[in-house]
Amino acid sequence: MQAQKVKGYAADFSRIVSTTWAFLFKYRKIFLAVPVVIAAIYLAMRGLAQLPDAVGVILNTQGMFSVSISKGTAVWGSFGITMLCVALMCLSRKVLYPWLVSWFSLALPILLMALNYFVHM
Repeated sequence: MQAQKVKGYAADFSRIVSTTWAFLFKYRKIFLAVPVVIAAIYLAMRGLAQLPDAVGVILNTQGMFSVSISKGTAVWGSFGITMLCVALMCLSRKVLYPWLVSWFSLALPILLMALNYFVHM
């Protein structure tokens, strides 16, 4: 009698785990894309608030920027690259590689802010 109860609980637990796993696997693209989109929006808002009007991109040997772009181009360009990576992730069969690329693309606005912060000090 006790063994039958244990087998019943084990079967219920196995069914719950398999259902949960199937749900997570089915909607994995959404679960992986949401944190990337939130981080990209946060970095875009922060970039719009903190970057100067002319953002330096290429630093030459004298410590000056040889190429400058507008703040909007810097912010929305890096945001667009990240969103393109998220779109490729949603269209791809393999999700993990485009997801990792989209996380690495979030480094672009951080690097732009750091470079322009330390040069303009």
